[in-house]
Amino acid sequence: MNWNPLTGAPLASVQDFSDPSTNFVSEEDRKFWAAYSELLYDVREDLRLTAGVRYDHYSDFGGVLNPRLGAAWEANPHNTLKLMYGEAFRAPTFAELYNKNNPTLIGNASLKPEKVKTFELNVQNTSMDNLEASLTIFQSTIEEIITVSGSTYVNRGKTTTQGIEAELKHTLTRGSYLAANYTYQNPKNEDTSQNLENITKHEGYLALNYRINNIFNLYTDAKYTGEQTRSAVDTRARVESSITSNATLLAKDLFLKDLQMKFSIYNLFDERSYDSNSPYDYPLGGRSYMAELSYKF
Repeated sequence: MNWNPLTGAPLASVQDFSDPSTNFVSEEDRKFWAAYSELLYDVREDLRLTAGVRYDHYSDFGGVLNPRLGAAWEANPHNTLKLMYGEAFRAPTFAELYNKNNPTLIGNASLKPEKVKTFELNVQNTSMDNLEASLTIFQSTIEEIITVSGSTYVNRGKTTTQGIEAELKHTLTRGSYLAANYTYQNPKNEDTSQNLENITKHEGYLALNYRINNIFNLYTDAKYTGEQTRSAVDTRARVESSITSNATLLAKDLFLKDLQMKFSIYNLFDERSYDSNSPYDYPLGGRSYMAELSYKF
């Protein structure tokens, strides 16, 4: 007999889902292999060309060929210019391929991988003592995007992201350093010419690594996430910008050689923040702690 002990109401009996035809995800496997080749050619002492290609083969959707090209020019001992082009892919997940008997989302075994093409122009400067500066301009295009249409997954759409990234790193004494990073991006849906939803255009990062002595090291960082966009039909207020901070204290060889202890606090100030999504935003984790102990022998 199967009933609710509080109300006495009968409960549904246990159902057998071992039959593959009744499972939401059937038992599947995936075999894959990859081959990679790269050629480096020094045109002269200050100019290097790079060419590479990678082939990935998956048993469930076939093969993908991804080239990579690059050029690096050392204009002088303190300035380097790099130009890069590369392609990559994202394989469809098992759920995207094989979900079934699920009234919400059904898999599509005919899915193709998402394809990414990226151009980058990077300038690096080390003319000031203990200071490294880097500026990158980039453009990425994603094709065959895996998205939901009705109750299944399909390959549809194309997005283009243009942006700029700036980095600074100031080296201090005994392995300590201060680093800062800022990224601006402007991704658009090529089909609608509208900005993508649920993303931020602005991100910033600040980090301090302080080597206290030969035993203790303190690392702290703060990440700024700008206001996040909504879709054109989403009338909710946008998710506001936020700053989250973390701190980690590391101790090496404190009581015993090769013994390492680490204590971390994530979201140090318990910032309440969200990832923009539809129909509901996802709350991010509050303050949390982690302790680690490791010994090498």
